[in-house]
Amino acid sequence: MCGPHGLQFEHPVELRLPHCEPSQWQNVSVPSESNNYDVGSNSVSVLIDHF
Repeated sequence: MCGPHGLQFEHPVELRLPHCEPSQWQNVSVPSESNNYDVGSNSVSVLIDHF
């Protein structure tokens, strides 16, 4: 969970989370309306403008 709830950023920020190798993921769900995400070898990141 990220917060505080309702926080707005003036510019998008990158939220990067460490994760295991993507080829080992069983289910990946990414919002279809946004292409602001990236899957690296050991992390996943998304650009966000609010919590």
